[in-house]
Amino acid sequence: MEILAQSHTETQETLERVLKGMPVVVDDGDGRLCILIKELPDDLARYLADGTADTKRFHVFTKEQEGGLASLCSREGLTITYRSHSIQYMHKVATIIYPQISCPAADTKVLLLPWFMQVDRPYPIFANIYGCWHYLESGRKSMQESADAVARVFGIKSFNKSTISRNLKEIDRIYRGARIDAPLCAEERETPQFADIAALVPKLLKASQASAANGGTHGEAASPVPGGGRGTDRGSGEAARAALGAIPRRLSEVILQRGGEPQGRRDARKRARRLRRAIPKKERPAPPFAKPQAIDQARREFIAACRDMAMDAAVKYHSALI
Repeated sequence: MEILAQSHTETQETLERVLKGMPVVVDDGDGRLCILIKELPDDLARYLADGTADTKRFHVFTKEQEGGLASLCSREGLTITYRSHSIQYMHKVATIIYPQISCPAADTKVLLLPWFMQVDRPYPIFANIYGCWHYLESGRKSMQESADAVARVFGIKSFNKSTISRNLKEIDRIYRGARIDAPLCAEERETPQFADIAALVPKLLKASQASAANGGTHGEAASPVPGGGRGTDRGSGEAARAALGAIPRRLSEVILQRGGEPQGRRDARKRARRLRRAIPKKERPAPPFAKPQAIDQARREFIAACRDMAMDAAVKYHSALI
């Protein structure tokens, strides 16, 4: 695909055509294009489903697929490097091995990432999303209880309420910037096969190289959204609530009332009087949770919904879920 001699407008149009319909997250700040991979090897898929695995190191692709990528890069004159990233999930620290592909003549790098991972975050995307979503669905009752819910459902003891606070601000910033103003689809959709993804890589690099040569950027310029931006966005959660509205509310009902019923939004008016002295974490009693079977079911269903929303955000808006 020869586009190096095209004008700025033509190269922008070419890049948009290449991106159209593909699960690509554009990160202009770091010069990265991230292709989200939905279909994962069996061992990694099993680890996501129930936390069981015979290893703590997982590859995004099978050996056969990695061989196909190596052949593609050799033919196209591209460089492939395998990088590792650690995530905390289901009481384990797992290492994810993913390919990064680059072109000697371009600054852009293409990362082929499992849909649930971000290279600068220690927790899976679905855990970060669940914390924010649970807090909003519970009527903003308690960030601490929402962090406890994440820790219990996804086996991440280190997850805390400050992570939810930061994530709410980041989600609002991302969704407003990407103009995600309707609920993301939480139903499974057809996604590209490995051959389509592999063929996309050199096209992305060539289109990005031509766009950069003409002084272009990914996407079109847009006016700032009122109230948006890092300096003014206080993480109201309204953008997140709108985008995540397709998730069934029952998946948030993992903490029980003292009488044994799931908590809901109305319980926010029944909260106990705040103590004057903060209770240290070791002394703070854990909230009563639903039965393990219910927790496992909520986790599996939420992960499936989050996967489909992550793919939807990448295809429609070329945006990360968080």
